[in-house]
Amino acid sequence: MKPASPLNRLLLTLYRMTASPLLIFALPFLSLSTGKIGQGLRLRRRPFVPLNNGERPVWIHAASGEFEYAKAVIREIKTRAPQTPVLVTYFSPTYARNVENFPGVDVACALPLDLPGPCATFLKRYNPKLLLLARTDLWPEMLEQCRLRAIPVRLFAYTQKPLAWPKTLITRWRLSWIEKIYCVSQADQQQVEQIAPGQSVETLGDTRYDQVKFRLEHPKLLPQELKPDASTPCLVAGSTWSEDEAVLLEGLKSSLLENRLKLILVPHEPEPAHIAELKKRLSVLGLTYALYSEGRAWADKQVLLVDQVGVLAELYLWGDLAFVGGSFRKTVHSVMEALGAGCMTFVGPKHLNNREAMEFKNLKLGDHGGISVITSARDLQNQMAGLLTRPSVLTDFKARLLKEFSSRLGASAKLADKIHF
Repeated sequence: MKPASPLNRLLLTLYRMTASPLLIFALPFLSLSTGKIGQGLRLRRRPFVPLNNGERPVWIHAASGEFEYAKAVIREIKTRAPQTPVLVTYFSPTYARNVENFPGVDVACALPLDLPGPCATFLKRYNPKLLLLARTDLWPEMLEQCRLRAIPVRLFAYTQKPLAWPKTLITRWRLSWIEKIYCVSQADQQQVEQIAPGQSVETLGDTRYDQVKFRLEHPKLLPQELKPDASTPCLVAGSTWSEDEAVLLEGLKSSLLENRLKLILVPHEPEPAHIAELKKRLSVLGLTYALYSEGRAWADKQVLLVDQVGVLAELYLWGDLAFVGGSFRKTVHSVMEALGAGCMTFVGPKHLNNREAMEFKNLKLGDHGGISVITSARDLQNQMAGLLTRPSVLTDFKARLLKEFSSRLGASAKLADKIHF
C-alpha cells in the first residue's frame, strides 16, 4: 500500500472536515428533489446487487458521458476473460439505463456518496480486483478507501491541460492515489509529468475511437428506401440547433435547389415544435423535404428531415460530407462519428471545446484540413461551390481520413494488455 504523504493527509482531512458535513447536512433537503439530484440519491439507496460466480470483479467507474470511453474496454475484458465479472458505477442517473443494459456489464449501480461509511461498505461488499477510472471523476474518499484496502486504481483515456496555481496542487493531490495513468497523447503525458512529478504515466491513446469504430461496423438497421442515391453527394447535418440551421440552410440553398447536393438534417432535439419550425423554414427557402418517420423514398426531395433520435451515427455512413451542430450556438457536439464514417466534416466557429475537432482541423489531408471551419452562410456556400464541381476530391479525402482515423484505434486492447484479470 502506497503511504500517503503529510500534505495528502492534510488535504484529505480538510476535505473531510468541509465536504462531509456539508453533504450530510444537505442530504435531507436534497432527497426531496424531484430532479436529477433526488433521483441520484434514491438510486444510492438501492440494495446491492449480488455477483453470482464468486469471482472478484473488475470495477470501472464512468461519470456519465465518460461511459463511451469504457464500452470498448468492457468488450475487450469480456473477450479475453468472459468469467471475470465487470462492475460499473456511474454518477448521473441519466446514464443508469444505458450502463445497466450494456452487454458485458454484470452489475451496474450509482457510485456511493463520497463519505467514509458508504465507500467502505461498497468496497467490502464487492471487493474489486482493481478500479479503472474512465477519464475523470476522481473522488477523494473513495480513492482513499481503495488505498487502505490495497485496491489498485488506474486512470485511462486521460487528458490534461496546462494548469495554474492552485489547480496544480489540487490536481496533483487527486492524482496521487492513482497507481498508473494512461494518457491519450504524449502532450497529455508531458503535462501530467509536469504537474505530478514521479507519477507513473504512459500514453495509450483514446479508447473512444474503438467504440465509434465498433458502432459504425455494427450499425442499427435503417430503412434502405431512405438511403440517398450515390450519384449525388449527400451532407449529413447532425445534432443541429436553430442557430446552426439558419446558417446551414441558407449556405446550402443554392446547391440543394440546383440538385447538386442532398441534405439529411438531424436536429439535436426533434421535438414537434422544432420540427414544425424547420418545416416552415424549408418551405420559405423553397426547399422540398420528406420526414424520416414516414419512411418514404425522397429522391424527388432535397432534404430528409429526421424527426427521431438514436440513428445519427448510422446516418453519417450515408453521407459524403457532414456538419456537426452546436458549433454556431455554444459548443460543438461530437465530431468523432462523422470522422469515423469518412465524411468531410464542417463545424462552425464554436468548436474549441472539442479535442478531436481541434486535432483534425490542424491535419492536412490533401488540399483540405481533416475538419473545415465555416464562419457564415456565405462561407459555406463558397466552400460547397468549389467542392461539388470536383467529386473526385471527396473520394480521395475519404480514403485519407479513414486511414488517419484507423491510426488512432487500439487503445482498448493496449489497456487490456496492461491489466490482470
